[in-house]
Amino acid sequence: MTRGNICSIGCRICAASLILVPALSFATGDNPFDYMSSYVEGNITTAIDNGPMGHFVFRDVPKNAWYAGSVFSLAEAGIIRGYTDATGKSSNRFGPNDKVTLAQAIKMALLGAGRDFSTADNSCGQTKDWFCRYNAMAQNEKFTLASASLVDRPATRGEVAQIIADAFIPGDIPMHPFGEMADVSQFDTYEHAILKLHEDGVVTGDQKKLGNRPYFRPYEPMNRSEIAAIIDRAWHIYRSDVIHYSQNGFEPLTTEVWPFSQVQVWNESNAKMQLVSDEQPAGADKSFMNGDYAADPGGMDILIPVKSGTYKFHDRLSTDHRGTMIVR
Repeated sequence: MTRGNICSIGCRICAASLILVPALSFATGDNPFDYMSSYVEGNITTAIDNGPMGHFVFRDVPKNAWYAGSVFSLAEAGIIRGYTDATGKSSNRFGPNDKVTLAQAIKMALLGAGRDFSTADNSCGQTKDWFCRYNAMAQNEKFTLASASLVDRPATRGEVAQIIADAFIPGDIPMHPFGEMADVSQFDTYEHAILKLHEDGVVTGDQKKLGNRPYFRPYEPMNRSEIAAIIDRAWHIYRSDVIHYSQNGFEPLTTEVWPFSQVQVWNESNAKMQLVSDEQPAGADKSFMNGDYAADPGGMDILIPVKSGTYKFHDRLSTDHRGTMIVR
């Protein structure tokens, strides 16, 4: 299957190396992330039904559920794994309607934001407390709710917004004008996080509105399907790396990304661009870069790396223009 318009054809999923999302062009003012929900719902459901990865099939997640694409994407990325039995074996159950706890929310947000636990605090040792190392990292990064008591209690929607903001947005969150959401004001504890996520399109609020303002219900609990959808959205909005292509070639020449980051390749030249892999490294699966689609000027390719490695590429239509992608 070739690259092309996402509305007319599906896209390939190459679990061995990269997921390739078709090249798209966007008019000024369009949201380049609106297509993601149709992408996961339209193409991932078959993978859920057939179970290509086996243990990522959750028997309590219907393939036509509104959140199914997000759950599968996060499971494939290792961000969620569902419930396990007493022996640690997967029960193939996600619990989409279960209330998410503070501990679960912190873990999912840290993994979704791409934190590297290979260098994490090892003071937890062999403790059976699964949350220990996630809590240690959250405390080290000064998460607002890292030291919260009763982390196994259900998290409120406002608390989840703060956790996701702490994980995905570096630095202090600027103040936002109140009134954008019907039930969020300066008197709410996590108002800045909620409004920032709403501004960025990570949370949208309820369809029920007061005038043009949606409700967020900051003090109500959130279930696991809802947080999966929100983290999936945050992942695609915040974890993006950009490669620019112009008459002078690719910039930067070397791009270093995390697995499952979204890599946008923008064609800013005045000619078509066809990104393909080099012949090296020998033996590597390079099929993810070898589509036959040539992006028009102003068009964009999106690559989502899955497997660690170093991948060299060039423009097939202008072979002197080369670049390197290092997937950590």
